[in-house]
Amino acid sequence: MKNFILLLISILMISCSTQKVLKTDTQQDIDLSGRWNNTDAEIATSELFNNLVSSAWLKDYQSQNNLKPRIKILEFDSNFKDGGDKLNHYFTQYTKTDASFELIEDSSEKKAEFFLTGKITAEEFITESDNYIDYTLITQLKNMDEEILWEDKNIVKKYIKD
Repeated sequence: MKNFILLLISILMISCSTQKVLKTDTQQDIDLSGRWNNTDAEIATSELFNNLVSSAWLKDYQSQNNLKPRIKILEFDSNFKDGGDKLNHYFTQYTKTDASFELIEDSSEKKAEFFLTGKITAEEFITESDNYIDYTLITQLKNMDEEILWEDKNIVKKYIKD
């Protein structure tokens, strides 16, 4: 009988325990995989683009010229699927909406003075306590002679849960 009462009390305590519910915005991206996604690409690109807009190179160019620098965005190299395409998309989007640059697209008759390019690489690390991927994004602004005028680097670390 004691065992039965003890069992009944245990079941009652377990059934009364509260569950924690996390409410999220339905428009919010939730990353369950730890893999590169649109949100990562947008955040990393935004940070790098803001660094370019506030760079000493752009300030020097603007003080010496009356025109906006005409840039063309080239492909971003990647060692994984869709990595470079997402970066290209967001850099193009930010350049179109920012007044600091004139974006030269393939259909334009104007010639670009500068090229924005870069690469993103993914490297997975597995340790006893962690499993994560470092996504390293390097962005460069080059002149027509392939001279690097501005460069910046961003690393996004994504933890993978089993």
